[in-house]
Amino acid sequence: MPRFQVQGGGALLTINMQGEKQLAGFIPGIARKVGDLTAIWDEYDAILRGHVKGRFRTKGGQREPWPPLALSTIIAKRKAKAPAAPLIRTRALITALTQTGGGHVLVKSKKSMTFGEDVGYGDYHQSPLVPRRRLPRRAFFYIGPKETTKMIGVLRKHVEG
Repeated sequence: MPRFQVQGGGALLTINMQGEKQLAGFIPGIARKVGDLTAIWDEYDAILRGHVKGRFRTKGGQREPWPPLALSTIIAKRKAKAPAAPLIRTRALITALTQTGGGHVLVKSKKSMTFGEDVGYGDYHQSPLVPRRRLPRRAFFYIGPKETTKMIGVLRKHVEG
């Protein structure tokens, strides 16, 4: 369902819904409901914002914990009087991913939505490219069973309601 993509200096998550024609044959009226999902995208946006806040709060969580900062980074952050936590030097990234405006990206259409940030460097932390020589992966998106279950619940409520 969700698909991560990197697009020019920002990290974006695009969700596309498909299959409404096949479902329409089984359940009358479902094609109309899943043919236009604009009503649920704000709920998905809230789920994803909460997800990102949790990833920052837990420094990646148990599933994919962020590696510790290098000693040189810790020293540089102290000198700059920047927060000690990873990915929080200016707060631009977390702000773009959790608050409206600024670098936040939320593009909605009938069958898809794109959520993410466009601050110019988030994709370097998120990208799965290996081997990584200088910058360790500190992914702020990890859409696992918990988030997928929430999103399916919202979709189900929309279809049934």
